[in-house]
Amino acid sequence: MLSALKDTMAKGNPLESLAGNLMVSRSADGVIVEILDLGERPMFQSGSAELTAVVRQVLSEVANVIAAVPMNIKIIGHTDATPFRGSSGYGNWELSADRANAARRALETFGVSPERFTRVSGRAAVTPLIPEDPSDARNRRITIELVTVETPSKAAASND
Repeated sequence: MLSALKDTMAKGNPLESLAGNLMVSRSADGVIVEILDLGERPMFQSGSAELTAVVRQVLSEVANVIAAVPMNIKIIGHTDATPFRGSSGYGNWELSADRANAARRALETFGVSPERFTRVSGRAAVTPLIPEDPSDARNRRITIELVTVETPSKAAASND
C-alpha cells in the first residue's frame, strides 16, 4: 500500500503537483498518511472545516488506494499554534476535530466504508509536526492512521 500511495504522487500521476502536501510512512501498527497545509495551497479556509479543492483532490486519490486495503482507520485533525477564537468559545480544539470529521466524510464519499473508521479526533496544536515553529502552516494537517486489523488468530497468538 505504501508503494501505491507513492505511485499516486509520482511524476505523471494525479497527485504529482500535490506531492509536497502528502507524507506517507510506516508505523508499528500500519501506515500513517499526513496531509499537510503548505500555506500557499491551504486545505481549509482560515477558521473553517470546509475542505478546499486541493484537499478534496488529495483525499479522493488517497481514498482510491485505501478503500481496497483491509485496515482500520483513525483520523486526527491538527492546527498550528495560532490562537483561533470563533463565536461561543469555538477554538482550535473544536476546529481540529471538525476538520478531522470533514476528512472522514470526504473519504466515505470517495468510497471508503464507514465501518472502517475507529476514531476521529482533534489535537489542536498539541502535537506539532514542526515543533521548532508552532505557527508553521505544515502543523495544520490531517493524519490518517491505517491500522492493521487484528484477526482472532493474531490476537490469540499475541496473548501467548
